[in-house]
Amino acid sequence: MVKVIAYDKDGTLLNYEKIWTPFAKVSLDAFEAHFNLPYDYEFRRELGYVDGTIQPNSTFASGTGKDIQNVYEKRAKGGADWAEDFYIKHVSEYLKNMELLPGAVEVLKEGKRLGYKNAIVTSDSRLSTEAFIKKFNLNDYIDFVIAGDDSEYSKPDVNVLDSIIEAGYEYKDIVVVGDNYTDTRLGIKNGVRTIGVLSGTSTKEYLEDANIILNGVGELFNNGKFIIQ
Repeated sequence: MVKVIAYDKDGTLLNYEKIWTPFAKVSLDAFEAHFNLPYDYEFRRELGYVDGTIQPNSTFASGTGKDIQNVYEKRAKGGADWAEDFYIKHVSEYLKNMELLPGAVEVLKEGKRLGYKNAIVTSDSRLSTEAFIKKFNLNDYIDFVIAGDDSEYSKPDVNVLDSIIEAGYEYKDIVVVGDNYTDTRLGIKNGVRTIGVLSGTSTKEYLEDANIILNGVGELFNNGKFIIQ
């Protein structure tokens, strides 16, 4: 029986394109300018920024801050520190553009009303995750927050769910909802069920491990029942 619904953030509850695509472009351009590097298409492809679009399941789409910084470091010595510093200094400008996806608040409220525990499990930083929760007044509807810099583990490693398990839940109690393969593969060998949503960067073929694929979180509840029991 489902007891915990664990939501990815960007592309699942939050409009990815409003923040991270423009931030990726600006940071890439600033990085090359800072290190006096030529435009590098392959560098952008490695991160997952191709022709102005974030690619499904790429480092930008589903990696942690450390994952992204490591690619910058490969391009130039000192790149990781530069990328972390640039993020800290500039991300707040882009977080002002946060926009919820249709049904995001409603599903959190409905889940809470029906007795489920809501969790946010994201590869994004605690800084921007807390900004998201504060901006949309979601504190009352969220029971667990696991950000990308909270744990030594990252999705799809099942150990990223440690704080939920330590609170007394089992893997079979948890359903993960997300828009990337790191979400739909999270804990599938341990009994975690997953739901893919098409509201982010991925299309159906990238979410084939999901138990169910939906257009968005607005389809999770029907007539007072969660889609998975």
